[in-house]
Amino acid sequence: MTIKYIRNIILMSAFGAVFTGCDTTEDAYHLGDLGDIRISTVPTSQLRLAADGKPMDIEVTSNVYWNVENFGNRFTVQASSDKGNGKISVSGPVNVNATQTPSETVLITARDFDKEIRIEVLQARLQFDMPEREYPVAPQEGAEVSLRFNSSIDWRLVARNGELDWLYFNPGSDGAGEWDEIEVEALWTPNYTTSPRYLELQLRPADESLLEFITVPSSFTLTQEAGTLPENVRILITGEPTFTECPLSVSYGSKAPVEEVGVMVMSNGTQYRHPAPVPEGGFPLDGSVDFVLNGLEEGMRYEVRPYVVSRVGETVGEMVETFVTGSSVVYNGARIVDVEVIPFQRMVAASITVESDCELTWGGIAIYYPSNPDYQAVKYSKPLSGMSQTFVHESVEWMEQNTEYLLEPFVKYYHLEMNIEIEVKGEKIPFTTLYRIPEEDDNIPIE
Repeated sequence: MTIKYIRNIILMSAFGAVFTGCDTTEDAYHLGDLGDIRISTVPTSQLRLAADGKPMDIEVTSNVYWNVENFGNRFTVQASSDKGNGKISVSGPVNVNATQTPSETVLITARDFDKEIRIEVLQARLQFDMPEREYPVAPQEGAEVSLRFNSSIDWRLVARNGELDWLYFNPGSDGAGEWDEIEVEALWTPNYTTSPRYLELQLRPADESLLEFITVPSSFTLTQEAGTLPENVRILITGEPTFTECPLSVSYGSKAPVEEVGVMVMSNGTQYRHPAPVPEGGFPLDGSVDFVLNGLEEGMRYEVRPYVVSRVGETVGEMVETFVTGSSVVYNGARIVDVEVIPFQRMVAASITVESDCELTWGGIAIYYPSNPDYQAVKYSKPLSGMSQTFVHESVEWMEQNTEYLLEPFVKYYHLEMNIEIEVKGEKIPFTTLYRIPEEDDNIPIE
């Protein structure tokens, strides 16, 4: 025997060994021992079809050959494989009965082995209804509305009148049938128009051919308030004007994003806009914007009106300041320079010193609780007359003894150039009321 012949025999033997290791016949696929057999499914015992009978899968995980059998003739059962991992698709006709839940059994067995899995296939009753309910009017900023209904078939929400783009649906405006009640959150987007928005919605089946078996619920209307323009647009001169510029502040409130804040300046029949620089992060919805009106000419008279532009529209405030640069008199207004707090058992008094170059009109104190310093518990005021002065104001006996409060002094003055009354507040000052000590032969109980 030659060497070449011996080498060919060895190669053919090796090829045969490899071919045997890759054998995919049924005998080679079986592992033999029952303890080594693995076959399982998801779901494990019950499959719940929707009323429209659309296909659903049973996931099979196995290391052997397997068979599937359907005990009944309502549902259609198709397997993607007969060994190893695979899927079994189960579907059926539409269940047009609103009172019955059809049921059949699918049997999965490991071929040649005593192992089986029984899965009950149920089909939902035909349900399609949406209870009538009152839906609140959504504010212009937008709101979330919860929609609840029953649908055991594929469904969709359809706009009968209005724009569906105004709403975002979570998890969506359409979906699969469910055995239980379905809940969809509808989110109104902000309304940046000056008109209310209305949307008429209706629940309908995804498959319109099912309309002969169901009654479509009545449509319902969702409403959203109109967007509002900026409110309370006012201007205040915040410092002493110079010959060529004037510091000022525009205050306002808005429910829609603010795009521009500024003043309209009028002089000698010419009007122009002076916008404020956009602060970092954008303009606030509510508050004030401080900036400097510059480019003024010495000796000229100007009229200034504040304006605010939001996503909804523009609001122009009243002209609250007319001033003359150059030799005109500049009024500084009033400021509180000193406060002496005098607490008693159930009340408090304060001596307030004010410097003012304008006519004082009112002065007084406000009381707050330290636990909520933004909540004004009570406010007392008295008329004043004149300019710089010191006045005393006291509260009524209503406070608790030995208790801490906050006192805020204030004064009002009349600004001649601005032709308005302005209020100036001091800092909130903490104080504690006195504790009553009984005198000899005093039988009055201590509260």
